[in-house]
Amino acid sequence: MKKFKKFFTVLLFSLLATVLLYLIFVGTTFLGNNQKNPLKAEGDYWTLAVRGESSLILGNDLVLKEKIEDQIKPILENALNATYLENGRILACNQSMALLELRDGKWEELLPICSVNGPFFQIPGTNKIIFMKPYGCKGAGDYASFNSIAIYDFESKREEEILKIENRAIDLYGIFKNYAVINTFENTTDEKMSITLLPLFENQEKMEKIKELPLFSHYPQLSFTKPYLSYPVYSEKNEKKIIIINLEKQKKIIIDGEEPKWRKEGLEIIKNGKKTSLTLEEIESLINKEGD
Repeated sequence: MKKFKKFFTVLLFSLLATVLLYLIFVGTTFLGNNQKNPLKAEGDYWTLAVRGESSLILGNDLVLKEKIEDQIKPILENALNATYLENGRILACNQSMALLELRDGKWEELLPICSVNGPFFQIPGTNKIIFMKPYGCKGAGDYASFNSIAIYDFESKREEEILKIENRAIDLYGIFKNYAVINTFENTTDEKMSITLLPLFENQEKMEKIKELPLFSHYPQLSFTKPYLSYPVYSEKNEKKIIIINLEKQKKIIIDGEEPKWRKEGLEIIKNGKKTSLTLEEIESLINKEGD
């Protein structure tokens, strides 16, 4: 009987040890895979800004993360947008539409709630940013129907509104040469948008319209290295199309696909239900060949 008990005890401990080793193996493998492939755990995301080997990304969880090579670090919750400044620091806005700057690991409020709506961009060679300023906003979490375009000076800590059209939404997409790339909607029922270049330094009244284009179904985004603007379009036939515009040549192409997202190396799209990518060289070739 004692021999049986001893045998049973040894067998039980052996089984427990085996199970424990298995769990350690599975856990280690799982963590190792997550460390090697951090984006698998993050799901889909938008690249907001690129600086060298670093990029700022934002997913549906609204957690702003910094991706450095293959490592990802969350840095701000409830974020709407972000960019790198030329001094290396990070600028962001949150769901309360406050403007924040990351200094020495801490977020500092530059402008209060209801100040900044959507993307913003540092004007190259200056200590200023250009951004969409909401008006009609009543408090944190409130929806702003209309935006003006404003500039914030980091040195004077003052902002200046440079373009406002009453009861009209103005969208800001990026900076091209000495211009801000914007769109002004004539009214809320417009089926088309007008890509317009707004001078950054003088004569803001002298805006230059580039093209009238189909209305977007997702906010347009500029490439990080080339003057390409892309967005998916509305379609009565539910066709999945993407417009890509070369701002320098003022030519466009329309390709099949959906959900365009710029990465450092090119444009990622969904085509026939599968993720695929177009390199910058392929896009340039298509625009030169088929663009109008």
